[in-house]
Amino acid sequence: MNRAIPAITERPEALKALLKAERNVKRAQRIQMLYLFASKQARTRRAAAAALGVHRETVGAWLECYESGGLAALLACYVPPGKTPTVTPVIEAELRTLLAAPAYFSSYQAIVDWLWQQHQIRLSYSAVYALVRQKLRVRMSVRRGARVGPSRSS
Repeated sequence: MNRAIPAITERPEALKALLKAERNVKRAQRIQMLYLFASKQARTRRAAAAALGVHRETVGAWLECYESGGLAALLACYVPPGKTPTVTPVIEAELRTLLAAPAYFSSYQAIVDWLWQQHQIRLSYSAVYALVRQKLRVRMSVRRGARVGPSRSS
């Protein structure tokens, strides 16, 4: 059964300005769908879906949202919660303060070991490296030529 396209109340110029200002890709796609219908560039769900690169059922679901609640309902994007982080913000703050100490950790492996011994969190070397370098934005300061680990003098 072909359902009628609901009446688009926004003007094409307003939708184009809103589309230009939108930074969220999913919301921009929905605004672009409305723009296609308002500017008469698409007359059917199938034409709009082909122009947007989505399935026609997706366009139908978006139009149902628009019909029931207007532009605000259409732009309300569901964001799934995702996985809870292994390293909590409290542990991150503790790690950040320890990294601020001059030579508390001599290597990334020392951080891996500390996380396991103090908090029973098992992370790989690469995960710890990414946490320290990218999330905490801290560089390890180890002198060149300095030995890291136990000495071999016996």
